[in-house]
Amino acid sequence: MLPVSLLWGLGFALSISALMVAGTSGVADEEQGVAAGLLNSSLQVGGACGLAVVTAVIMPATELAMLSSGVVVSLVFAFLTLLVQLPFRRG
Repeated sequence: MLPVSLLWGLGFALSISALMVAGTSGVADEEQGVAAGLLNSSLQVGGACGLAVVTAVIMPATELAMLSSGVVVSLVFAFLTLLVQLPFRRG
């Protein structure tokens, strides 16, 4: 799980600024707080749901080798996230 966790953490750290800018661009100045709050709330809920799913998958694991299903679930989440974002690419 360490390589996936490191990669996930690095990707999150590198993308959070761009995500905040993209999430609040085009929003009226008086509604910037609402947009930022909605974005942060969705990040928290998404993270909690993702953690719950990964935990449910690896919970029956009794050996280290059985934790590979958690890695697979994490990679599937990352891949699905990329697929969802492709239509919204700019440039």
